[in-house]
Amino acid sequence: FSYSADVTRMGSRFSGFMTGVEVVGIVPSSDDDEDDNGAGGIAVHMGKTQVESLVLLCEMILAPSTPSSSSSNSEESSEGGMAMSPSSVLLSTEESETKLIVAASENDPSSFILPLSFATLVADDKTFSVSAIFIKYKADGTICQFDAKQVSYESIDGGRAEASNIYASMRPAVKMIIDSIDTLHIPDVALLEKPVEFTELKYEGNTLTARFHEIEMI
Repeated sequence: FSYSADVTRMGSRFSGFMTGVEVVGIVPSSDDDEDDNGAGGIAVHMGKTQVESLVLLCEMILAPSTPSSSSSNSEESSEGGMAMSPSSVLLSTEESETKLIVAASENDPSSFILPLSFATLVADDKTFSVSAIFIKYKADGTICQFDAKQVSYESIDGGRAEASNIYASMRPAVKMIIDSIDTLHIPDVALLEKPVEFTELKYEGNTLTARFHEIEMI
């Protein structure tokens, strides 16, 4: 695995790495954009211990979780989003929050924008595959975002799921917007009859809120 990035510093050269630095990753070009095994990707095999360690690491690099100060506004924007196309909701959310991440001066927390062509996680009897990934992170932990073109899941018992155009944010609340859930099969439990065009998941405190444009299961 190899990776390259452009690094820009605002201010003096030796003023530290946590402020005033902008890091933008560079994905090597691939001859076939549809090939998930092309350049710029990574595959990881993990067990229970590694997954638990990864969760602890995420807690360390993120700012403390606090209740959203604009819950009423977010509710209104979510309701309004139902009238828009799912892609429009996704793009407007990404554009508004991405503007906050770039380090504009030497006193701003450093920013990291790291693309990957694909990533595969193999955990016990399950495989998760993600393509066209963008990870956005701010050094003070207040912004941690994830964008992907395609996400798929498979298990050895026949379970599978596929989703397109996924956006996730870890702060100030854990939130995920999915443009389309294309397939979902839980063996002996449920099968998605047709794609779900819009899904929003939000987790605050001990409350998980889910919004669906329309869902039909058999």
